[in-house]
Amino acid sequence: MSSSTDETMNSIIKDALDAIAATDKSIMDSKSDEVHRGMDLSSWTKFCERVGKGQVKPTCVIDFPWADHGGLNFQGNDRKLERMYCYDDPVRAKAEGVSGDRRVVVHAHTNLRWGDRLKNKAEDRALVLTSVNVRYATRAQGAASYTQEHKGFIVVPVSSVSYQALYKQGNEQKLEWCCTLRPCPSTPADVPLLDNKKASETRYNELRQVLALGESISGSAYFTSTKNETTETMRGESEFEVVGVSSLDALELPSMLEDGEESAGGSESDVNIHISGEPVASALPCLDPIAAPPSSMITCPSEAREIAPEPQRTKPCILFVGINGNGMPEISVRDECERVRNAFMVRFGGDLWREYVSIDDTDPSKRSTDLVNMILKYSPDVVHIATHGEDKALLLACDAFVENWLIARVFKALNQSEKKIRLVLNNTCLSTRVAEMLSEHVEFVIGHRDKLPDTSALGFSETFYLALAHCQSLENSFMAASGLANTSYHLWATRSDPARMFFFSDKRQEPRVEASLFGLDDFDPNEFQAREPLQDSLFDWAQGQGSKMAVHGMGGTGKSSLAKDFIVRACESPEVKEDIGIFIRFQQFLRNDYISLVPFLEDIIGGDKTSSTSVGADTSNEDLRDRVNACLRKLQGRWIITIDDVGAPESYTNNDMLKGFPWAKGRVIVTTRSEAWTTKVGFQALRVESLSDAEALALVRDRVRHWSSESDGEVMRFVSELGAFPLALSQACATCASDKVRFAAPRDYIERHKQQSEELARWERKAEGVGEEEYPWSFLVMLMLSLQEVKRHLMDQTASEEDVQGAMTLLRKMSWLLPTGVPLKILGDPIALAGPVKLLEGQGLVTFSNACLSMHPLVQQAIRREEHIMQILGSSTEITLKDVAGSLLKVVQGYSKDDRSTFDRAADCAPHVLCLVGLAREAVAYDEWPEELDDLIDEVTSYLEDISCAFGDALLLYTAQLAYRTCKLGHDHVG
Repeated sequence: MSSSTDETMNSIIKDALDAIAATDKSIMDSKSDEVHRGMDLSSWTKFCERVGKGQVKPTCVIDFPWADHGGLNFQGNDRKLERMYCYDDPVRAKAEGVSGDRRVVVHAHTNLRWGDRLKNKAEDRALVLTSVNVRYATRAQGAASYTQEHKGFIVVPVSSVSYQALYKQGNEQKLEWCCTLRPCPSTPADVPLLDNKKASETRYNELRQVLALGESISGSAYFTSTKNETTETMRGESEFEVVGVSSLDALELPSMLEDGEESAGGSESDVNIHISGEPVASALPCLDPIAAPPSSMITCPSEAREIAPEPQRTKPCILFVGINGNGMPEISVRDECERVRNAFMVRFGGDLWREYVSIDDTDPSKRSTDLVNMILKYSPDVVHIATHGEDKALLLACDAFVENWLIARVFKALNQSEKKIRLVLNNTCLSTRVAEMLSEHVEFVIGHRDKLPDTSALGFSETFYLALAHCQSLENSFMAASGLANTSYHLWATRSDPARMFFFSDKRQEPRVEASLFGLDDFDPNEFQAREPLQDSLFDWAQGQGSKMAVHGMGGTGKSSLAKDFIVRACESPEVKEDIGIFIRFQQFLRNDYISLVPFLEDIIGGDKTSSTSVGADTSNEDLRDRVNACLRKLQGRWIITIDDVGAPESYTNNDMLKGFPWAKGRVIVTTRSEAWTTKVGFQALRVESLSDAEALALVRDRVRHWSSESDGEVMRFVSELGAFPLALSQACATCASDKVRFAAPRDYIERHKQQSEELARWERKAEGVGEEEYPWSFLVMLMLSLQEVKRHLMDQTASEEDVQGAMTLLRKMSWLLPTGVPLKILGDPIALAGPVKLLEGQGLVTFSNACLSMHPLVQQAIRREEHIMQILGSSTEITLKDVAGSLLKVVQGYSKDDRSTFDRAADCAPHVLCLVGLAREAVAYDEWPEELDDLIDEVTSYLEDISCAFGDALLLYTAQLAYRTCKLGHDHVG
């Protein structure tokens, strides 16, 4: 983003905040004695008409936390998200002779907790609204701030209602309505329950049109430094987050006027003066000019904020380049360099400062190429340039300006070496253009937007380096220096987080604990109800002396969700993360987990990486295993690893990835159905069973909101019918929430459940040993009922036959693969599968995240083992094996050891092929194996051999293939 664009966006945001602040009061209040216009039903209706004609333009969308001070008094993260839309309505302003700027500010309330907003995309946070009101805010010509006009207007709800009473009664959902044609969470009504639909529908539809216009810029957020830039102090101690900002093109107001004349503000340049000029000063008294001064800015994309910079492991080297040009005003470059030295002397004392930092002071007074030679000679971490600057060039010799693009090209070449320049500080006039170009090749760059007085430059340097020397982060040092200097400095950090970049560390203090999470991409805080007694047990273990924990119990009781929830909580707990710091979760010692885990751990360990190589499909199991184990040992016990859904201990005796695992070096949690882990030496045990009554009741209340008027007794009948079994309850709640008509009350589901149970009782079970010891009867009944609900979509004509059949096929295929991380592309065309996935998600049968499907292992097991479930799905085990093997074969066909681009394709499939073959060997006679499975084994075994990385896996496939082929030839005693 260019500096001019930064200023434009900053101006728009400040303008919007000022207008919003003016309307941050009672809807009927106004401090203006001069302005008597206001918003009422008539003016609102006409405003909607102008929106429909394209005469209104949105300028900004900003989210705030709403506390309802003096009323409900929501606190902290429990405050509700309020979305505010600012619009420019020039036609109306001109007609009324408004002199100055006017904004239409729409306040839209939601029931979304402020603390939960980051779980949703910005554009999805306000899909479900409650109340909406609208006001005018006007800033007279020459005025410093906006003023709310005489009164505002409550757009919805139409009926008179006490929202505070509804909240206190737990009926706040009665206010909810869907503000978009897109799917809404929990599918609220088009008009809320408390409003008469026939009488109110027009009002709501008009409002949707206005909001849709505002949402057209939602997601185009001004994220120059993500939350640090878009989150400031507002309303005392609250926050705000910019969600959308219009572009300059969208704000060319004269073209919107009905008669084509210029607006009341004057010429086109006059109309846009507050958009393209200097940032508008906000009237908010609580915006801290030191914490976020309008003239000091940071550009740091959200992806960079998530990356910790490589730690500074050597004594920082600063190359100070001070240049005065012939015949040009002299700048105090020598004084500036002395001030930098003095800053370090103040911090470290006398000549001791040289033990902490080296400063090479040089003056390339002859040729601009001297700068290159000096960088090559000194290999600096920081290049500080103090010289004269122009908009398109810097003075890099006493009589030669060098153009910005050429400077950027030179630094790009210089930073190709292993020893890279970390920071370039352009303490020169008009240096933001060159700084922005340099940011493409240098981790951190500082420039100045305007003319730079010599005294300001000296002050910035002195404060900046003094703050760095006192172990402040690069970001804090920059903010402190630019704030005190009161100048237009700008920091670019496009590769990593400047808030975590430290050039100096205080060795007298303990290093700051940075908690890191791995393997929680599929974490959903609403996966199961919180289970506090079990969480307390895990926290006691984590802070005690134990090192290994077996979380065991029947499948579907929530073991995996409990462990994931614990890992996330522990990572956020100061008491735990101070001792631990690294929190990891992966599946069953899978190779693909290790491929991702190696760079994650090695980035944390740091150190000299010259001997390290990247990992990929051709990295051997032994190398992956040894590198992970080495990192874990170096972390000296500061880690907790959760290994999810493991089998019996003996199944891991010959696991390549498990050999040498440093069990005693850190803490390990295994989630398992096998009680044998509880008898292993050093393991503590935590058994997970069905939900308590209180936990089950809370889960149902949270998931099935339209049962809010039902008594606890009725809801507990529903819970009892399902045995308080967590997986059964969770999926049954998804079914009930998806159809508020057929399951209007708990008794409706109970009746259907009993009918299904009676039908199931008449069937003959196929497999021995399947039933209560592995999963309860209630779970099986619930699963079959969920499948019937998927098929009902075809009868109700709410889904196509292709989508329903596709959902059945998808379930069959998924049941033979790994339970998590199944790339949708290996099962078929992702576009064609979008409908089937949506149907299955609606019943809670699968989850879809990061282009991958997951299914609970217990659901997989029931589908594979229960004959009548397979009948509901419309197929057989033999056909399913043929289908799933055929799908995988299409993906790996064309693999070639000479084409590395095919490695990743085969690697995606290999773990699932191993799973498929293992399950087939257990459940299906070899003479029933389809030929597609034989061909698939051929392809994947060749892959494993060619990359020379997994001989154990290749041997497993060869053994299975040999048994299959021998059986096909008539020797059925083999295998």
